[in-house]
Amino acid sequence: MSKEKHNSNQKVLFILKTSKSTKNGLYQMNQYVAQSKLIHTFFQTQIIKLSATNSDFILLKYTEAIFKTCRSFFEILYSLKTFKPDIVYFVISPVNSFIRDFLYIILLKLFRIKVIYHLHGKGIKKKAKQCRLYNKLYKLVYKDSYLIIISKKLKYDIDFLPFKELFILPNCTDYIDEKFVKKDYSLINKNPRIIFLSNLIISKGVYEFINACKMILNEGIEIEAIIVGAEAEIKKAEIESALKNFKKTIHYVGPKYGNDKYEYLHSSDIFVFPTYYSVETWGIVITEAMQVGLPVITTDEAAISDMINNGKNGYIVEKKNSKELADKIKKILFDPQKRKEMGMANRDKYLKNYTHEIFEKRLLDIITAVAK
Repeated sequence: MSKEKHNSNQKVLFILKTSKSTKNGLYQMNQYVAQSKLIHTFFQTQIIKLSATNSDFILLKYTEAIFKTCRSFFEILYSLKTFKPDIVYFVISPVNSFIRDFLYIILLKLFRIKVIYHLHGKGIKKKAKQCRLYNKLYKLVYKDSYLIIISKKLKYDIDFLPFKELFILPNCTDYIDEKFVKKDYSLINKNPRIIFLSNLIISKGVYEFINACKMILNEGIEIEAIIVGAEAEIKKAEIESALKNFKKTIHYVGPKYGNDKYEYLHSSDIFVFPTYYSVETWGIVITEAMQVGLPVITTDEAAISDMINNGKNGYIVEKKNSKELADKIKKILFDPQKRKEMGMANRDKYLKNYTHEIFEKRLLDIITAVAK
């Protein structure tokens, strides 16, 4: 617990998730909460981190999961008895680890504490329709609770739940070095550079990106396309096979992180993310591209259209439509003024809505509202 002077005598227990990957959006958002001086100075706080399993061997994985679940259960119980929080902030799993989280929630229900659930995913309504047990458990868990979602566009997923109050809290990304922020919005490459950034998952739209770039190149328009991302569902060999006859103009460079990633974004002219990923909620890569000052072409999936206003700071295209994607890339390429306006609008929108300071202030306001 912080020893700094607190502006409130309210106690808040934060139950956060960790991840095997320190690069994913959920891990980053939990880090912002855990390291927030604003929140931890205002309230008396404790933090419990629920560890992810690290083993890939099935028997060890389940043994480790059981051990970590038991340890976390008693850690939460100890905190409830000794720290005696007034509010619990819980980053809950909507589907995949919900049953594990339910064990912890039983404790919170027994202690009759105000609970704020922060949802970073989706799929609750679909799971509730598929399984009657889940439907009952969801309603039990969320009854009289406070709920945070990242966008109004995700209200459809939880509108059947008996929560007490709903809050909207968009995600954020941390500041980057100013050298990675666009200063000149003219084309910086002899052949304009189009970049795709995501783990190699089919429904993230990487093949649509490749096909769109091929269409443009086949028209005799000289571009360079860059694919940045770690192997996942799709392996390097499969990507290279898809790039046959185009390897001089479409390049897969593997995963890039930190400054290396932002160097690729900064040296590109257009960011493309044609996702139709079923559990996509935010698309943290879009806010990263916005922060650099790139025009964005993407799809209307979950909260993405909160960030990208079609025709203003980018384009929203139909999912799985490589032809429309290619048309919108060309439209930005051949309109320097539009490209500049979109890039500047994205940088401005990031600064006004998606910095970690804004995220912290909004979260503080939510917890303060619940504490009243």
